[in-house]
Parts: sequence; structure tokens; C-alpha cells
Amino acid sequence: MLHGPAAKGVELSFAVELLADGMVQVQIGTHQMRLAVGQWSEVLPLTLRGGWFGRLQVVTRLIVTRTAPDVAVYVLPLQMHPLAAPWHYAASRPFVRRTWQAAGPFLTLGWPQDTTAVEEGHLSRAHFLALCDLIEEERERVLLYHLGRFGEGLLGCVLDTLDRVQHLFWRDDQPVVAAWYRRLDGLVGRVEQVLASQTSKYPTQLVVASDHGFTSFDYKIHLNRWLIQEGYLRPQTAAPAGQLTQVQWADSRAYAVGLNSIYLNQAGREGQGIVGAGERLALQERFATSYWGGGGQTAGRWCKLCGGKRRRLRGRWPVMGQMWWWGLPPAIALRPRRGWGSGGRKVSLKIGMSGGLTIVWRPRLCRGCCSTVGVSAVPPTPPTATCPP
Repeated sequence: MLHGPAAKGVELSFAVELLADGMVQVQIGTHQMRLAVGQWSEVLPLTLRGGWFGRLQVVTRLIVTRTAPDVAVYVLPLQMHPLAAPWHYAASRPFVRRTWQAAGPFLTLGWPQDTTAVEEGHLSRAHFLALCDLIEEERERVLLYHLGRFGEGLLGCVLDTLDRVQHLFWRDDQPVVAAWYRRLDGLVGRVEQVLASQTSKYPTQLVVASDHGFTSFDYKIHLNRWLIQEGYLRPQTAAPAGQLTQVQWADSRAYAVGLNSIYLNQAGREGQGIVGAGERLALQERFATSYWGGGGQTAGRWCKLCGGKRRRLRGRWPVMGQMWWWGLPPAIALRPRRGWGSGGRKVSLKIGMSGGLTIVWRPRLCRGCCSTVGVSAVPPTPPTATCPP
């Protein structure tokens, strides 16, 4: 029996048998299947009885990871069945029902690529990549199904498997990372083919976006400790921990909060701000050049780029944001070296620095299916990105 961890009395029948031909017969709930070692099952709908909800429907996949010296089966974390969730899984219910029935079953967990199982030794890297393949196939089926029915409005699809792959393979297996960029580039090509085959009253704009880039994690720095050391942040104690709970704000000009962001203790904005309008620009330039721009023997190891918001952002909103970003490039840039030519539609390609600085430009569209993908640093100024003919 499989016992649920969160509530007493929730259990599921489970049996495993090693067959003479080396296959493994698995019975879980009402499902019975034969699996080879390293083979993932289909998405399995399961019904749990007992516990808080009385009857709870979930989905999962399982894999036989070995048969010697004993048989080992790994079951993914149980995930809510989208058609029978105790709360609203998606809106509207008919939308998710049509998707499930037409595009096929899919996992519903926000992070279904089980990186933790790899880190804890339950799955090998090969098992993980096989799972990623299946998840990406699920996402593509759903995307292409809705793209075929799409008339007007906004259609979005999150393809997050590349991020999970990079978390595990960036440091020591770059060919795997590059292969996944080629794979996603091929998906862009297939989406373009669908769009080209459709007739629409209005032109279609395809937007490929990323909320951040990726790089290695070799150094880390406590920004508030650094600000204390440089005299920008004044603690109340002689042996500060670098936290913001005990700060002499009347003597502090800058502080760090969030991811890689430094804020001025600005008069008129912060409760005890002291930095006036006449000092802001000078402080910003001092950070960007004297310190972040290479000052000190080790600065270049943990900081490669710093830019003030007025240098990097345009429009109405920069005044609301942090004063500086600092990044750790090289970030990842998709640079197709051979595509299918210009697609005629503008594409906003957003590639982010891992430290929060985002570069946006509009290249000519390369319709996927590139032979190679370059992994390179994103320069600090928007480049001229074009696909070769």
C-alpha cells in the first residue's frame, strides 16, 4: 500500500512483480502495466479514498529505476487532477476539460520536472531527461491544439523545461543545454508553420520572452554586508549581521533588498530617507563605475555589469524601481546561425541577465529549425540581431 503523507487513512493499492523477461509488472490503483527499466508510465489518473476530502482524484507518472539488487519504482509527487480538483484549477472548467480531452492528459504541478529527485539520488540524469521529454511533448500538444483553434485575442504558453534542464546541466554538460535550445527553436518553427497556414483578418504577432537568463553560480555576496563595509549602510551594533532589522537609517545612504537590487535611502520616499535629489545621480555613477565597474581585485569575479535604471529603462515606470542592477553574465542568448529566413513579422525577443537587467530588441524572425545554437554573453547594449538569409 502507498500511504499518503498528509492525512491518516489515505492509501492506495500498489504491487510490483519482476517478470522472467526482465520487464516489471506494476499495479497501482486500478492501473496495471508492464514497464522496462528507465521507462516512464503514461500519466495515471488515480483516486485516493479517505483523509480530509473523502475522495481525491490525482495524477502522476512512475518509473522503474532498477531491478537489481532489488526492484525500485519511483512515483512522481501526486498532483491534482484538473477535471476533479477540490478548488478551481483553471478557468473556465470547460476550457481545461476540452484541453484534457483533445490534447491528452498532462501533469499539473507547477514544477513537474522533478529536479529534487535527481539531487537526492532517486532518479538518474537519464531518467530526468526522459521525463523532461514527456513534459515538453505534453506542453506542445496543448499549445498546438489551442493554436489551431485560436481566432483572436492573446494566447500564451509557458515552456519552463529549459530552465529546469539548465539548473542540473549548466555547470558540467553544456551539450545537453544546447540541445534543448535547438529543440525549442524547432518548436518556434512549427508554431510559425501553423501561423503561416492560417488566414486571419489581423496580422499575428509572435512574442518569444524569458523572465531571466542563466549562468553559473560560482560566487555569492551579501550585498548589505558589502554596503556596511563600504560605509553606505550603518548598523546599530559593532558586530553587524548584515540584516536590516537594526540599522541607523539616519546615517545610511543605501540598502539592498530583493534579488540583486540596491536602493537609495531616498528623502521623501523612505521613512527615514536622507539622500536628496542632488546626491542621487552622483551616488549612482559611483556605484556603476568606481565599485561595480571593476574596483578591487575580486570585483570582476562576482559582478560583471551594473547599470542605473535611467540608463537601462525607458517610459513612465523607472522612477518606481530600484536604483541599480548587478548581473552575473554570460547570460544565455539564442543565436540561430541558420534558419528559414525572415518571417515578415516583428518579434520581441527578451533575454534577461541573471541579475535582473533585461535587454529587449526586435530582430528579424528566424523560423526555427536551426542547425546550431550559440551560447554567449549578452552585451550590455542592445545588439543588432538578424538571421542570415
